[in-house]
Amino acid sequence: MEQAVLRVSAILLVVVAMAATAAYLLEGDDSDGPGSSETGRLFDDPLLQDEGHDHRNASEHQFYTQNIE
Repeated sequence: MEQAVLRVSAILLVVVAMAATAAYLLEGDDSDGPGSSETGRLFDDPLLQDEGHDHRNASEHQFYTQNIE
């Protein structure tokens, strides 16, 4: 009897863990904010970029100031 209770408890624990994992993974699909399905990433890019300016080409940027060269 005791083993049956342990077996049912273990199965219930696995089912709850799988349901919680599925709910966590499916939660962000409807949002328009960070982590939306459009980017597939949890956080947005920290560098502000648009069509006219991006930070991928490092040779186009000055990485020093006038007092520190």
